[in-house]
Amino acid sequence: MANPRSPLLHLATRQPRAWRVAAWIVAGVTTLALTTSASADEVLHEFFILTPTEDSPEGPPGESDPVPDELADAVRSPDLPPPLSIQNRGDEMEVGADGVPRGPTGAGLAAHNGPFDNEDLARPDRKTTLDNELSYFTVFNPSIVPWKRVSSRDDVHADYSLGIRDRRTKQLEVRDRPIRVGHQRFWGSVLVELRRGKKLPIPSVAPTAEILRYQTEPGTYLSFFRDAADNFYVSADYDGTVRINYLMEAPETYFGGEIDPEVAVGALDRRRRPVVPPNVAAAALSVAEDIGVEPGAPFKAQLEALVAWFRAFKAEEFPQDQLSDDIYRDLALNGLGVCRHRAFAFTVTAQGLGILSRYVHNEAHAFVEVYVPRRGWLRVDLGGAASDFNLRNSADKVLHVPPEGDKLPKPEGFDTSYSHRLGSGQGEADIDGDGDGEPIEGTPSETAGAPRPGPADTPQPDDVGPGEAVDNVDGEPELNFPGQADPSAPGHETPLRRPTRVKVVTAPTSVFRADSFDVRGQLTTEEGIPLSGKAVEAFLVPKGEFAPETFIRVGEGTTDARGMVDIEVAVPPTVALGPWSLYLFFKGGETLQHAHSE
Repeated sequence: MANPRSPLLHLATRQPRAWRVAAWIVAGVTTLALTTSASADEVLHEFFILTPTEDSPEGPPGESDPVPDELADAVRSPDLPPPLSIQNRGDEMEVGADGVPRGPTGAGLAAHNGPFDNEDLARPDRKTTLDNELSYFTVFNPSIVPWKRVSSRDDVHADYSLGIRDRRTKQLEVRDRPIRVGHQRFWGSVLVELRRGKKLPIPSVAPTAEILRYQTEPGTYLSFFRDAADNFYVSADYDGTVRINYLMEAPETYFGGEIDPEVAVGALDRRRRPVVPPNVAAAALSVAEDIGVEPGAPFKAQLEALVAWFRAFKAEEFPQDQLSDDIYRDLALNGLGVCRHRAFAFTVTAQGLGILSRYVHNEAHAFVEVYVPRRGWLRVDLGGAASDFNLRNSADKVLHVPPEGDKLPKPEGFDTSYSHRLGSGQGEADIDGDGDGEPIEGTPSETAGAPRPGPADTPQPDDVGPGEAVDNVDGEPELNFPGQADPSAPGHETPLRRPTRVKVVTAPTSVFRADSFDVRGQLTTEEGIPLSGKAVEAFLVPKGEFAPETFIRVGEGTTDARGMVDIEVAVPPTVALGPWSLYLFFKGGETLQHAHSE
């Protein structure tokens, strides 16, 4: 007879070597494995860091089995971590041991927007005609094409070169938590050729993004860092290529939205105000006057004037009779150039006006970030043009569309540029600036984070606040739990029943048969509004079987004001050995649809 305290569940950073246990987490469904013991040398699991602690065991746990890629040919949910294959899929960017991004063949990526080595300076140029074919390598899901942050520069020098004001780094805390209102999450996945103790740059989604979780293959403990320009780095006590999946959370305000029309440029904390050389300040103030920016105007008015000017640039050859010994004034006043020229001239002008601004680029695009006083960083795209624009590694991603969208001026020509169209969820654009639209190769077929319908479009039940909208994403597979409302029954066919979402937030490190353990979850509407006072149940479900008669109900709890629920799960002593899934389930009601963790 099997020991009732046979090992059941493992969700921590490391497996006990005496047990053969396989476990992984997929978008809130905790997969459990019950097996017999195996060799003390075997560790079969996915290395998944949830919340590293000071007393975590030292060293990597060993080799791990790859997670089955069941969605290889379909759009992968942005809630799911990417596959942990150590192999390049054939269209992925990698980070070399020198910290420089490279393509899937090992060849270096074009650095025409500036060097990838943060020790080097980015310098302006006068090649203002169309860029050649651009290839953008997708790292995040949802995809933030073309705006992933690879290199950020915040320091303007006397010769107009751009660098990093303070390269000292600060180690980041990796700690998971329930998603916060006004924030969005992105799974990143990149292959990095680690060198023991060396800090290597990795892409990010926003300057203040936080890293909540990470996975590695092979299993490797990582440390993450950020410098003063919010470039992100990773380091490990390991030599070799590692697949790193990392979950980032960023504030929605970074991606767009309204700006307070009354806030002043001078409202920026004195310690954050940009300092530029005297010759740069004089040139920037002169350019600002020439292009119609009023130095004493409120922040929003100055920003809108800058954006309107630099978004109207043309990708044309620079006239020889307009050349001078001041490349910044040449570019800024003639209104010629592609993304890097716009972003460069904008950054110099903005910093000269006292607006904290950065030049940010990747292998295909350059854009700027500005710090809005009393609000935070805002991504500002200025457009660009190229002979062709292709997306790589994007087929199984969804396209991120900012919830509030771009509220800044859009002069003629900018609204058809590839960057603006992608940010609006569209897969065609006037890529080369000839006035004709054309498809953007590799654009994801689905979008995420787009603006929701308003209250005039969607009935609002009493369970949620006014003005919030409804959207539903069907889970896979669709499970029928005991007691859930039948949507075909009378009284359950009204469109007022609002979609909901329930997810597992935390689970224990290890559990035995006949033991009890606590599971923490959260119940919200599809848009993230917490639902309080609702009953949530916990079920054990045989992995791969979806017949309700095989489900085992193991606990129940009631959500609090934040939609959080704590459930004490009792594991039956007779539960069979083998793989199980732990689901949280909400039955729904008259105004709310049922939901289970996915």
